[in-house]
Amino acid sequence: MVNSRNWKQIIAVVTACIIGMTGCQNSIINLEEQASLENADSVSSKETEEVDSWKKENYQKIVFEGDSISTSADGVLVDGTTVTITSGGTYVLSGVLQNGRIVVDATKEDKVTLVWNGVEISCADAAPVYIIQADKTIFYLADQTENFITDGERYLFLDGETEPDAAVFAKDDLTIKGTGSLTVNANYYDGIVCKNDLKITGGKLTVYAVHHGIKGKDSLTVKGGTIFVDAGEDGMKSSNEALVEEDGKKVGWVQIEDGTITIAAKDDAIHAESDLTINGGIITITESYEGLEGACIYLNGGEISLYASDDGVNASGYSITNTVNEKENFFENIPPDRIEMGEEEGERKEKLEKKGEAYGTRKAMGTMSSGGYLEINGGTIYVNADGDGIDVNGSIVMNGGIVQVDGTESGGDGTLDYDTTFEINGGVLIGVGNQAMAQTTTSGSTQNSMAVYFDTMQKAGSIVSVLDSSGKELLSYTSKKQYNFFLFSSEKLELEHTYMVLVDEVEQQSLVLSEVVTTSGNVSKMQGFGGRNHGRVPEGEEIPKELPDSEMERPDKWNEPSEIEKPEEEKEENY
Repeated sequence: MVNSRNWKQIIAVVTACIIGMTGCQNSIINLEEQASLENADSVSSKETEEVDSWKKENYQKIVFEGDSISTSADGVLVDGTTVTITSGGTYVLSGVLQNGRIVVDATKEDKVTLVWNGVEISCADAAPVYIIQADKTIFYLADQTENFITDGERYLFLDGETEPDAAVFAKDDLTIKGTGSLTVNANYYDGIVCKNDLKITGGKLTVYAVHHGIKGKDSLTVKGGTIFVDAGEDGMKSSNEALVEEDGKKVGWVQIEDGTITIAAKDDAIHAESDLTINGGIITITESYEGLEGACIYLNGGEISLYASDDGVNASGYSITNTVNEKENFFENIPPDRIEMGEEEGERKEKLEKKGEAYGTRKAMGTMSSGGYLEINGGTIYVNADGDGIDVNGSIVMNGGIVQVDGTESGGDGTLDYDTTFEINGGVLIGVGNQAMAQTTTSGSTQNSMAVYFDTMQKAGSIVSVLDSSGKELLSYTSKKQYNFFLFSSEKLELEHTYMVLVDEVEQQSLVLSEVVTTSGNVSKMQGFGGRNHGRVPEGEEIPKELPDSEMERPDKWNEPSEIEKPEEEKEENY
């Protein structure tokens, strides 16, 4: 059973992650000051929570008394320990309900507000909170209150049914707001699931789940609040693979505007089937398989620090399975340079439209697909990854912000891994890792970069510095891992100027910045597109049968959360 014992780890987690971002603290380039400048023009969309604004409304009370429910509210049905709300309005919940349920089954036009005013509810064999129908349901967390929702390890379903399968399960829109706290202990499967649009604007939200933590099928938006998720699979996600619905509504996206978010997840920390956009907030990922994943990712602001056992940031591209008409609507929203088609694209598309066939992802069939895309315009991003630091199945554009990557020590992955180009036009980029599959920025960039290949592996904890010809220190960065590849880009780097690269104050290389991407040192035979071989092994060469062993440890291990038991049989996700 997952419970609140993990709270003891949160302070250590956040502290360790702040310590983990030592590159910011050590850089001669004032990254903190630059981050402030990068975000100066950004407008915060954080919604200011008015304390207990629900008190201004007409409300009705529902009181839980252990194994019974007391209420005189209109539009409310009580059956034992199950209360069903059948009409719109504001309902103030309080007390303890043992082995009971809260059900919302109103009309499609009704707005239902549930005020959580000190509630503890548990249900052994079903979802404690089940929103069957409403136009919108709002969870308002009353000021200075603690609220708890806990389910059991086994649910009972009628034959052929598999849902609701979350401690909080909503079929229609759900918004969570307020200034109080809510803890969800999901011992069966998912924590909070909304099959439409899920929005979080305030409150202190804690979710422990054996499967996914927080999921909005059509979309997930975070505009404020403090969120902690400990999940056996994905931490926060949007899961609609359709990408666009029949009415043209784009779905499957995640957008974070503000808030403080901490995630420990066994799979993806934050996952979007379509676009993942981060405009602000403080995001700390202490454990994940992949940190941030989306078809296309836009990083415009905020502070992000993440650890991943595989890829840190992964823009995977679209997998499109909709009908022709749906795809026409969908592709209108994608820049032309991010759409790829099979040979003779016009003819192929016309034939498919006449047949009414669905577009898929196989180019050999002449169908449409869109490669991954990562755009960085602001914010600070620190990545510590055992796989690829940044992995994009397409192109990268960086116009601002600060990116620091402690990449893999092994030769099978890279600090960067992209398919086409990485154009950098602003901001600060710092990366270290193994040079075997190293990629750099590309020649279409307007900001200069240097890529340094060391003859020997530099130890973890060493300080790599960049000095100009006058001896002025431009950068000082402390790596968490051993490395033999160093990548640096900044507006301070000027063409035809000489720079020295030192490790622990010992000069390693001196180079003249002769090109927009200048390399120095002995380049490995196996390197990525940003080097010379696009990630392919040169003709006549063989892939090494063994890669160097890694002795890397996670930064202070960040007090790894307790193991979460999964159900004996993995459920097939059908929504």
